[in-house]
Amino acid sequence: MHDFGEYLPFDAVMHSGVDPIQYHNQYAADWARVVKEALSEVEGGDEIVYWMRAATGLSPKDTGIFWMGDQLVSLDKYDGLQSAMIGQLNGGLSGFSLGHSDVGGYTVVNEPVVEKFIRS
Repeated sequence: MHDFGEYLPFDAVMHSGVDPIQYHNQYAADWARVVKEALSEVEGGDEIVYWMRAATGLSPKDTGIFWMGDQLVSLDKYDGLQSAMIGQLNGGLSGFSLGHSDVGGYTVVNEPVVEKFIRS
């Protein structure tokens, strides 16, 4: 997993002097490009599967698999299975051919809510 490419603090001090707010979206694309370049320089790097959580419209050329992030163990549209499916569909329309999510295992809500969704 190679996420946190989306995390560039708005108060960061960039070596180039560029405003971090203006560079924020480009950061995700540069992060993916650096990973791809690093793997091309190591033995067996072409056999390593990595995925990114942050992306731009240019990211599919540098990343093979995208991750929808941590969803709740539920079926809801806000942060559950439905939100992961919406993310996958939007990603597919944007050129991201492969992706996955964590539905069913990362973030837990209280049991009565989970039981309600399991029964329905």
